[in-house]
Amino acid sequence: MRGFVINPYDWCIANKIIDGTQCTIVWHVDDLKISHVKSSVVDGIIASLKTEFEKIGTMTVHRGKVHEYLGMELDFSSPKQFSVNMESYLDGVFEDLKDVKEMQGHATTPAAEHLFKVRDNAEVLSTEMADMFHRVTAQLLWVKQRGRPDIHVAIAFLCTRVKNPDMDDFKKLARVIKYLRRTKFMKLTVEANHLDQNHWFIDGAFAVHNDLKSHSGSMMTFGKGMLDGSSNKQKINTTSSTEAEVVAVHDNMPSIMWLRYFMDAQGYPMKPTVVHQDNHSAMLLGTNGRGSSSKRTRHMNIRYFS
Repeated sequence: MRGFVINPYDWCIANKIIDGTQCTIVWHVDDLKISHVKSSVVDGIIASLKTEFEKIGTMTVHRGKVHEYLGMELDFSSPKQFSVNMESYLDGVFEDLKDVKEMQGHATTPAAEHLFKVRDNAEVLSTEMADMFHRVTAQLLWVKQRGRPDIHVAIAFLCTRVKNPDMDDFKKLARVIKYLRRTKFMKLTVEANHLDQNHWFIDGAFAVHNDLKSHSGSMMTFGKGMLDGSSNKQKINTTSSTEAEVVAVHDNMPSIMWLRYFMDAQGYPMKPTVVHQDNHSAMLLGTNGRGSSSKRTRHMNIRYFS
């Protein structure tokens, strides 16, 4: 086990070149995932771990292409890709809600256009219903983060409502549940065309919240499937859709840069990251900085390009 080097950008990942190829160990609490192109190398590491840790207890080993872990089915059966299936976990959520009539049936989308709308006079949930709202939202937070990014926007908003949820919030959560009932078979499939080139798709929805703040959304891929992303209310008020888009990119820069540093430490130096947007003015500002700034964007020049 000697000679493994910790990735400085994620201390739960260690690497070592063995027989000319990189071996990677990833761990979560006391669970490890060991990968190498040669199964004999994995055998040797497992034997070494058993020698050390079976002094204090039995070590369980799971080998193969499909693994069950924390509500996820991780499938590495197909060449050059893996999938995350959370259907069994969702069945457990549905079973707990079988007597909640408002959450039966199906929906074609996880949210309606009024997702971000909040009414001051909406009926506040009872303590029992509020506890259920909190519990189910937390369960779906795990789902959206691991295998169902299609509910990302809805759950990101509902997480901001758990402190004092109302009946409108309950109905919005019910819609997410109905959508998941209809699409529980869907799984996240991830595939990389090239490990030295990734793409970020970033957007900003202008003034969609009650306090007229905008909303940022992003997703990152190496070719197929979302590997990283976010959906967040922006912290400042913006004055145009262009500014909202610039803020969205700015908010995602830490994630963009961290991934580049992480991949480099894993032994995969990256080409320049490609950022995709749909606002031409924001793209010019992002490319040229103050060179594309005008009187209308002077405040942005001060905040982002000075």
